[in-house]
Amino acid sequence: MLDSTTIVAYLALFSGVGVVFLFANLLLGRFVRPANPHREKNEIYECGEPSIGSSFVQFDLRFYVVALLFIIFDVEVAFFFPWATVFGKSAHMMELSTAGDAVVASAEAGEGLLLELG
Repeated sequence: MLDSTTIVAYLALFSGVGVVFLFANLLLGRFVRPANPHREKNEIYECGEPSIGSSFVQFDLRFYVVALLFIIFDVEVAFFFPWATVFGKSAHMMELSTAGDAVVASAEAGEGLLLELG
């Protein structure tokens, strides 16, 4: 079994290699791709059709609220899954406090959803 310092060292090494790989690819792409902008390339592309009127249209904010709600509850499910895996064993769920925690956490998530939709 690995001790906690070894696990933290592996996580730091993995994160560091990932960040270095990310920025190395970004820098490589910046140096390799050609850079010759001109007026026609900077125009807004509308499937080959010339644009009519202003291309800057303000979207309805409900779209962003729905997208934000999706992300929030997607992250919430990601937090619920390991918790449910650990406490999903029948011996743990027999305890009243563990079952109460599950009910309270689910009720809070439901209340948040109802407040956003209502």
